[in-house]
Amino acid sequence: MGRTDMMFDTDVLADKLIHVAAVFRQLGPAWDAGECTTLLAGPNGEYLGKALPGRGVLLDSDLKAVGINRPLPGVFERSRFRRILDRVNNERGAISTYDGIISARGNGKADDTFISKTGITVASGFWSSLWANPGTGGTGTYLSTTAPTGQNRVHGAVGDWGAALTNPAGSDKKYLIACGWGSTTAHNWAVLVDRLQDAGSFRLNPTSAETIASPADIPSRLYGPSGTLGMGCQLIAPVTTIRGTPGTGTLQINYRNTAAADTNTGAQAMSSTADPVNRLLPFPSTNTGSPFITLAAGDLGVQRIISSTRAATSDASGAFAMAIVFPLIAIPGVAANTYVERDAPMNIDGLVELANASQVMGALDMLLYAGSTTSVATAMLRTCSG
Repeated sequence: MGRTDMMFDTDVLADKLIHVAAVFRQLGPAWDAGECTTLLAGPNGEYLGKALPGRGVLLDSDLKAVGINRPLPGVFERSRFRRILDRVNNERGAISTYDGIISARGNGKADDTFISKTGITVASGFWSSLWANPGTGGTGTYLSTTAPTGQNRVHGAVGDWGAALTNPAGSDKKYLIACGWGSTTAHNWAVLVDRLQDAGSFRLNPTSAETIASPADIPSRLYGPSGTLGMGCQLIAPVTTIRGTPGTGTLQINYRNTAAADTNTGAQAMSSTADPVNRLLPFPSTNTGSPFITLAAGDLGVQRIISSTRAATSDASGAFAMAIVFPLIAIPGVAANTYVERDAPMNIDGLVELANASQVMGALDMLLYAGSTTSVATAMLRTCSG
């Protein structure tokens, strides 16, 4: 598209571009809803730009570069499109370029913190939450009342990994630029999550429902397309009291989905292992290798926790909490005493926004897929506002 020394008819090219743009303008507004695009290529596979469903086409160059001197309906030129996008982003105060990160950090909006969690005893081959381990941010706690109760989590809660970070000021947004971690023993994965709500304590010995008296929605920190409450939010179930003589029955979690409909996970088969404190309850039939409880088919997230039902063979004792979390960034483990950092702007997911409600961020937690037993975990968060 950038060469003008090639032999072609500009009128034919313009006609083709108008036709393609008209076709994509008639499609559903997938660009406006979720910024979905389709590759636009020439007859020999040349990269021409992108098709924007519901809008038209975006060229990888300007029309003048191919000899077209007038605007075409539904055809967006690269330079003009970038100017409009930068102007819109500036109006909403969001960082959209790497220069924006450099500017923000150079003007006093850098915010980095170092985290250390000690005394971590985990079981190899299982996921654990580091919320309730001692260290930076304090030792997180769970509610222990019966019947279970719930509480929303916000920045600064005891156990918050980001307790030393500052909330964004004015109309700024807060972004996670990089997250790194290491451990004194080898582990497989670490996932940083925004911890939106805790609910506990759900006992494992009764076979009747353990129901929250007054279940509530998560805080109004929005995720996913169109800011739908709970979009992309997941359920985890950390053990709070070790399972005594664990049975092999099932556990069903009842929750409210993003369509504000009450539903459940179905009866999930439980493993008959004496899960230690802080391990996430494993459900080998549905979520092997995942820290998150499998939701009902078609559900895209969770707004509130309602109850749990233990069926068939129960445990002699034991309890667990539940939490609604939003995964922010995942980092693989390499080896013991090795620091691994994920640079968000350099990866395809780009900047990671730490969503807030009324300029108050959420509480952060890290989930660990253990490859060993006892360790000390350390992490570094790099952020900026803009």
